[in-house]
Amino acid sequence: MRGVRLRFRPTLKQRRYLARAFGVARFVWNWALSSKRDAYQQDQTSIGLLELSKRLTALRSEKHWLTEVDRQIQQQSLRDLDQAYQNFFAKRARFPKFKSRRSPQSARFVLDSRSGPKRRAWAERQLILPGLGPCRLVDSLDAWPSMPKMVTVSRDACGDYWVSFAVPMALLPQAPDRKLGVDVGITDLAVTSDGWKSGKHEVSKKKAARLRRYQRQMSRRVPGSKRRGAAKRRAARLQRQIANSRHDFLHQSSHHIASTAKTVVLETLNVKGMLTNHHLAKALSGASLGELHRQIEYKVKQRGGTVIRVDRWEPSSTRCHRCGTLIDSLPLSVRSWICPGCGCKHDRDVNGAQTLLALGMGLMPKLRTGTGEVQERASPFRCASGNRESSQLPTSAWTACG
Repeated sequence: MRGVRLRFRPTLKQRRYLARAFGVARFVWNWALSSKRDAYQQDQTSIGLLELSKRLTALRSEKHWLTEVDRQIQQQSLRDLDQAYQNFFAKRARFPKFKSRRSPQSARFVLDSRSGPKRRAWAERQLILPGLGPCRLVDSLDAWPSMPKMVTVSRDACGDYWVSFAVPMALLPQAPDRKLGVDVGITDLAVTSDGWKSGKHEVSKKKAARLRRYQRQMSRRVPGSKRRGAAKRRAARLQRQIANSRHDFLHQSSHHIASTAKTVVLETLNVKGMLTNHHLAKALSGASLGELHRQIEYKVKQRGGTVIRVDRWEPSSTRCHRCGTLIDSLPLSVRSWICPGCGCKHDRDVNGAQTLLALGMGLMPKLRTGTGEVQERASPFRCASGNRESSQLPTSAWTACG
């Protein structure tokens, strides 16, 4: 199953109907969540999906505005809440939360594949939804997929509308039968064992300064006013531009890795724990290390490959992949070093990727302890007190100014 997301340009009449549909879907979700939570707090009972559906039918006679939209939208909100509870008890997600009208809105429409006009319209690359009629989509797909069973219509913070659905698709062409180790970082987002480096995604200074200015302007506006809404949409549009450029860079990097090797070795990451380092938290969150691992994993599986995980406590950057020598420490400022065991010169990130590959394949040499001295530093030394640089190597161990 693969997800497809298309831009939706509704008419004025469709926007009004979608506003009611979003409100009804949000109300049903919050009402059902409140009913289930209150019942459990009062007498430790759980209300099932069937009982909630019966209560919703009785509720429609009291709140007539619920009948203004398709009933399948309301039933689907109940099914989504039931699935959210199942994900929570299976420890796949957090406990469901109440939805707010100020957050991005969405509603799910059920498509009846037995309808002849809808099937014929879909074959002609046109979508017909209950209550909305024909939808104007920005079609940028090379091949039109099969007809889905359900479609989600959403509105983001910028006020734009989107249509998304999941359809079965064939596997992609298989990658070459190669094995590849991937090390992630900040200087280079991804470095492979064959020496390829992806570089890193950087937000331009102009966009970063403009985003700060937009956010300051939004904070000065009165909450709930139209000017605050306009300032919020202006900041959201710029944030979407930055996010789209980051997603494009991530997809290009993950596509290169997934299409290069059939077996990929990754290191398990504790991104939440890494963000506690306040000196690197902003750079780590902007690099999206966890998202890169997620994309590599599903793209490798789409091509029939295998992903192998190596424990994050295994020393990769400080261990020579040739002789297995382990040095005591390797500061982040050191980008290359010479192994004291075999005398081989290593690039820090490439050696980490090659060590991960050897660990994943079970070909790592026996662990040896080195002298712990770093014999080369790629970047110039900067003294923190005088802010001056020197190209000379330190004569002894690392110092505070080193």
